[in-house]
Amino acid sequence: MSEHILIVDDDEIVRTGLAQDLGQAGFRTTAVASGREALQVLGSTDVDLVLCDLRLDGIDGMHLLRIIGTRYPHLPVVMITGYGSMDNAIESLKAGAVDYVQKPVEPEELVHRVRQVLHTVELRRRVQEERQRAEERRREFYDRLVRADRMMSLGVLAQGVAYELNNILGPTVGYLDILLREFGSDPQARQLLVQMQEATRKAVDLIRDLQIIGGAGERSGEAVDINAVVGAYLDSERHRRLTAEHPGVRVTFSAGKNRLKLAGSATLLERMVANLVRNAVECIEGRGEVTITTRRRRLEQMHGLFERGEAGEYLVLEVKDSGPGMTPSQLERVFEPFYSTRAGGRTISRGLGLTLVYRIVKDHRGYIDVDTGPGRGTIFKVFLPALESEEAEARAELPDLSGSESVLIVDDHEEQRRVAAALLEDLGYRILTAENGRAAVELFRQRRRQGQPLPDIIVLDMILADDFDGLETYREILKIRPGQKAVIVSGFAETARIVEARRLGAGRYVQKPYTLETLGRAVRAELDSAAAEESAGEE
Repeated sequence: MSEHILIVDDDEIVRTGLAQDLGQAGFRTTAVASGREALQVLGSTDVDLVLCDLRLDGIDGMHLLRIIGTRYPHLPVVMITGYGSMDNAIESLKAGAVDYVQKPVEPEELVHRVRQVLHTVELRRRVQEERQRAEERRREFYDRLVRADRMMSLGVLAQGVAYELNNILGPTVGYLDILLREFGSDPQARQLLVQMQEATRKAVDLIRDLQIIGGAGERSGEAVDINAVVGAYLDSERHRRLTAEHPGVRVTFSAGKNRLKLAGSATLLERMVANLVRNAVECIEGRGEVTITTRRRRLEQMHGLFERGEAGEYLVLEVKDSGPGMTPSQLERVFEPFYSTRAGGRTISRGLGLTLVYRIVKDHRGYIDVDTGPGRGTIFKVFLPALESEEAEARAELPDLSGSESVLIVDDHEEQRRVAAALLEDLGYRILTAENGRAAVELFRQRRRQGQPLPDIIVLDMILADDFDGLETYREILKIRPGQKAVIVSGFAETARIVEARRLGAGRYVQKPYTLETLGRAVRAELDSAAAEESAGEE
């Protein structure tokens, strides 16, 4: 559509001529004889430029210019001046006019000046819009940086707390396994021990949550079907307890039919689904509905309140609730731990659940966004990179965890050494212990000098109190006995030093606190692997 020019001149001949010249050049024009008429037009019609005579009856041109500058600050005004009135032209420019033309003006000159002004105004508008977009991007980036810094600080704290709790809780978990094997035939004792075991498992779950938030969660690259993950959660005891606590809330699942697999950890993804559903259910007071949907989607651009993502194939998991929704200020803090909101007179405490969801999504190289508003519920949208090919292999079950081989346990926490020794002794292994890495190396040297058999396998804590950690210990032991088998244990994730130890020959990695099954399975698997290698070598 052509630009609309408002012409203001009390000389009818001039007014008509200007309108004709501009009309022939393709502009739409409105011509009026007074400032009052001009203001009426501006109040009812969109105008792109005002062409105004300096001398008018009633409201003169200069006064009209100032009124327009106040009411319509972005509207350009070109003043028309008489021959020789240069002082007035300069005054009008100071008052806000963008240009001026002198009477008599040639049609070509008039059209050129008008087009030039409109072009300049358009360029200024684009520059201003780009500045606004740049400022919005700067603020958005800053907000994300602040959020990321908060989450990183929280992660460091969570990881440290989880490490200390592991050392405290680890022996309790192990001793309960031993007591159950010892006194499990007594119904009364067994009931008490099972209750204690359930309580400690809840504590272990909390530690796992802290480890995940701190970036120390389980890592896996197996092919996982997101529909199977959701189905496993909906069939779980955890979900049954949740729905029993909130009988008025109906949870439904609409599963996508396309191939919905990703590389990740089924355990962590189920925990993510569980926390999203729990958050949705607990937001609803009385009766309501929570809908879970999955689908596969090709995204050319991923842009939301919290994330900017890469284009690609994604699995989309949505959890929608019919709750009260959130305000913008509440939404800004929704992934912060223990953030509480009020809705409908109730306080909704979110605990670690959504913080955990955010961490798990990040660990799977995904993105998350939230669609919400007061009175219209909330939709959490999780975007996870889709897997293009099958990669997972079934893992063989180890039928028997017992053995009679010798095991050296290296841990600087006395209780951890005791519980590991008790667990493995219960499975039939012969146990040696060392309180630190240097003691372990010296044990190997001494037994080699004395002609005593060396340990068949080491259970080696990676984080030791002094500067001689698990990796240094393993390096020194390999100098004494190349190919020494080892199982790495740690309260932290698979760090670079753990990866290096495994590259040197260490086998399974077990995260604290471990149980009889997890530690026994890892030790038995490594010993069986060593036996198989030896047998193959003899052939």
